[in-house]
Amino acid sequence: MNVLMEPPSGMSRLEFADYNLARAVSAVIRDRDQPTPALCLPAVGYALGILMSGEFVPKALRTTYAEFVDTALGFVTTPLPAARFDRLQTKWSVCRCNMSHHLLRSVHPEPGKPHCSLAEVVIQLISVVALALEHVQPTKLQKSASQGKGPPSASHLIPRGPQSLVDVMLQWTEYTERQVRYQTLPLAFLTQVSTFCPSLRRPMWQSSALLQSIATRWKELAIALECLENKSLHQYPDPPTALDLLFDIGTALSQAVLEFTPDLEEYFTPQAHVLFAAAERVMAALPMWSDVEGSCDQMRELVERTSRTFWMALPADERPLRVFPSWDRVANSLSFRSFAYASVSHWGRLNACAGPSCTVRGESATEPLRVCQRCKTLRYCSRGCQKEHWKWSTAPHKTSCAMVGKCWAIAKRVDKAELDGLDMYELFIAQVEEAGYASDDVMVAVRALEALTKAKENH
Repeated sequence: MNVLMEPPSGMSRLEFADYNLARAVSAVIRDRDQPTPALCLPAVGYALGILMSGEFVPKALRTTYAEFVDTALGFVTTPLPAARFDRLQTKWSVCRCNMSHHLLRSVHPEPGKPHCSLAEVVIQLISVVALALEHVQPTKLQKSASQGKGPPSASHLIPRGPQSLVDVMLQWTEYTERQVRYQTLPLAFLTQVSTFCPSLRRPMWQSSALLQSIATRWKELAIALECLENKSLHQYPDPPTALDLLFDIGTALSQAVLEFTPDLEEYFTPQAHVLFAAAERVMAALPMWSDVEGSCDQMRELVERTSRTFWMALPADERPLRVFPSWDRVANSLSFRSFAYASVSHWGRLNACAGPSCTVRGESATEPLRVCQRCKTLRYCSRGCQKEHWKWSTAPHKTSCAMVGKCWAIAKRVDKAELDGLDMYELFIAQVEEAGYASDDVMVAVRALEALTKAKENH
């Protein structure tokens, strides 16, 4: 085995040991189809556990250990038919390691300890890539790639195309559920990659197999939560963590679906009976896990809101009588926030040019754009348009110029933050209040922008 004898410049001895081990594991994974791999499967699993629980590797996955991550990505994105999976499991499990080599000897589990299976190694490798992706924001991937950090591009994450990744993650789910029936990590990884690769969203939306697999995850997780013996089992993920991953899957999948259809509930209809029944069972079982999952109340609220989505997906005449208190609380608390943000954003966009008599709507004006002399936000296409506007009684700049401009500027800034709906509305109101305005002021801005738009239409 090709092992470095001296550490690279600036690397400590302890880090060098992990670095050599990562290189060895990468080489073995690449050469897994060789007649006699340098490391047996139990040793690979043990080595991966050492690396990912250590001090150095998790912090430098995108730099020092980028090759290690790339090898893991190559493995988990490669299709592996069931027959080949079973053959590889059998062949790779036989230990033919050279025990005279200290590095190889050090990563073999102690006699009597449970040995790692191929399914567990797959999950470990998916976890490696997923952890690396947690350290980069989708919007900053290109910039960080230019600085030499992995992955080099979004397309690098789907080397065989979007549909292939969907199929491969469904395949890994099928293989790994033999060991952990409710296994959710492959699907969570799929939805994580979709935040970097929008091209994944259409095949996700179109895949009935993906929806069926998600329904099965919910059903199997309900069974796992109802069995308290699972508390003492060392499974990865444990049931509460798997539930967290299911929420992440649901959020990303909902975003993908809403790109192609406005009716999210209709998407879940084919599996609605399974999903709703499973969500109800999960909610009933959660209190038994309160000693493991500290935020049990919060988890119950999330399950309840998810359950309501599945309930709405049922045919209207088949919906059982249910109340969803947490959903009602959220809806009531956000009704003003969402209305305020949406209204300011909507009317502000319509007023790209703030002149009520303007017929060219700002951006398409032949003359250079000018800005309001006072708020520097609402724009005029010409001085003439601005002067005429200020003669009107409906001109909002006369009474609320700075406040209108500030609300509109905040709405534009929040719109660029790439948050989901709930966080976006909360951030908008929080920043408006930080600017010194109250809720009533926001409505003044909304009414002023609305009046300006109507004045345009009447002149």
